[in-house]
Amino acid sequence: MPGLFRGERTLVVTREITGLKSTANLAYMQKATLLCPKKCIFGFASAQGTLLLNGRKITKNEIFILRANIPYDMVISKHLSLFTFAINDIDSNISKNDETMNTLLREHEPLLTNNKLSVRTITQPHLRDLLVKKFNESEDPNAQSLLELTKRILSSSTDSVYRPNSRNNLLLRTLRLMQAQPFTYRKISDVALACHISQRGLEKAFEDVLTGSPGEYLKAIQLNRYRAAIIQNAGNDKLSLADIAAQLGAVNYSRLSKDYKSFFEELPSNTRKNIET
Repeated sequence: MPGLFRGERTLVVTREITGLKSTANLAYMQKATLLCPKKCIFGFASAQGTLLLNGRKITKNEIFILRANIPYDMVISKHLSLFTFAINDIDSNISKNDETMNTLLREHEPLLTNNKLSVRTITQPHLRDLLVKKFNESEDPNAQSLLELTKRILSSSTDSVYRPNSRNNLLLRTLRLMQAQPFTYRKISDVALACHISQRGLEKAFEDVLTGSPGEYLKAIQLNRYRAAIIQNAGNDKLSLADIAAQLGAVNYSRLSKDYKSFFEELPSNTRKNIET
C-alpha cells in the first residue's frame, strides 16, 4: 500500500501479511501507531533520508522490530521512504519445528513486552530488496513466500551496536518541546533559547542528522496539530477555522491556511467538509 506521509499515520494489519511503503513529502515528526493483533512489526528505511525512532537513528542497513499497538516518536527527513511489514498471525504461520524463528522471537519478547525498540543489522541486503520488490510488483503477494523471506531476513540479521549521539538526544528533546507547545515559538531563536543552545548550534544539529531545518519540523508539527484540532471540532459549527487556529495560538491564519494546503494538498475547509460528509 503506497502513500505519502501527511499527518499522523496509522497502519492497520488486516491481511495475513501487510506491507506499507510511504514516502515523506516534507520533513517532520509524528506519532506513528501500528495496529496489529499479534506481537510485532518490522521495517526499514531507504538510504535517501533519515529516520529517528524514539531517538534511535535507523541506518540504511538496519531493521527495526516494534511491539504493535503502541505509539512511537518517528522523526522523518524529507524524501525518506519507509517500508513497514507486519505478520497478522505469526504464531500459526511459524511451525513449532522452526527453531530459528522461534528462538529469535523469544529473544525479542522481553523487549517487545517492555515497549523497547529492537534494532538489528541486515547481513543480506538482497533479501530486503527482494521483499520490497515482491510488494511493489503485486497488490496481493503470496503470504507464504513473504513469510519465508521475512524469516530469512530476521534470522540472518545481527544485533546492532548503538553509540548514543548527543546531537540525536538534542534533536529528540527539541522536537518533543516543539510538540508540547508548537504555537508558542514564533522564531527558531526562541526554540534554541528554550533548549539552552545557540540558534546556529541547533540548526547545525538538524542539518547534520536530519538534512533539514528546525523551521521545517516546527511548521509540520503546527500543521499536524491544527489538522487534529479541525477533526476534533468537526461537529462544532460555532467555531470557525480561524477560531480553531486562534485557540491553538496561531497569529497568522492566512499564512497557516496557505501552508496547510501546501502540506496536505487540501484547504482546511476541505478537511472539515470531508469529515462532515
